[in-house]
Formats: sequence, structure tokens, C-alpha cells
Amino acid sequence: ESPGVVMDAKEFEAWLDKEAKSIPTDPVERGNKWATQFGCAACHSLDGKVIVGPSWKGVYGKPEELTDGAKVTVDDAYIKESIRTPAAKIVKGFQNSMPVLGLSDAQIADLIEYIKTLK
Repeated sequence: ESPGVVMDAKEFEAWLDKEAKSIPTDPVERGNKWATQFGCAACHSLDGKVIVGPSWKGVYGKPEELTDGAKVTVDDAYIKESIRTPAAKIVKGFQNSMPVLGLSDAQIADLIEYIKTLK
């Protein structure tokens, strides 16, 4: 177990201020930040290449067939459900290996905005 970092109040305030300023104001940039921070690219490519999970390239608005034969359109609701409950609807040809990440609604909204730009 590592000891925590101890700093005086002024150092802490400076660190907190720096951290607050490091979060982008643009939702797409924040979405990219969350995708990096939560390691999404380990399973979802941005270039169409299939790895562990479906590629994010051009996926927004695309119809997908699920393992049970149902069809779904990749939209805000589907992406949010897939992040919150990864096993709910699996795209045909894939298995559920996605962990529940505990992202906030705001982080999910940012990720969706980022995914929309990946054409």
C-alpha cells in the first residue's frame, strides 16, 4: 500500500486549480479524454479494424445485428445502455468482455459526442 501524497493547503489549491483547467470545455475533446482515461481503445478501434469490441469508426447511426438476431441502431440510447449494462445487447460476432466502468451521465454524453465524429 503506497502512502498518499501530502501537500500543504496552498500547493493543494494550486494542484486543484490546474486539474480543473485540464478538463477541456469542448464535449468532443472531453469524450476523447474519457476514452483515453478509461482505456476504451484497448478494445474499440477508431479506424474500422475489429479487435475485441466493435470499431467506433462510422458506428454512430449504423444499424447493427445483435447476437439474438434483433436489429438496433447505434444511437445515444444504445451507446449509453452498452456502457451502463454491457451484456444487454451484444453485436453479432462479439462476446461481452466489457467491464462496467461507472462513468457519469456527463462522461457518457461526452463519449457519445466523440464517437459521432469518428466517420
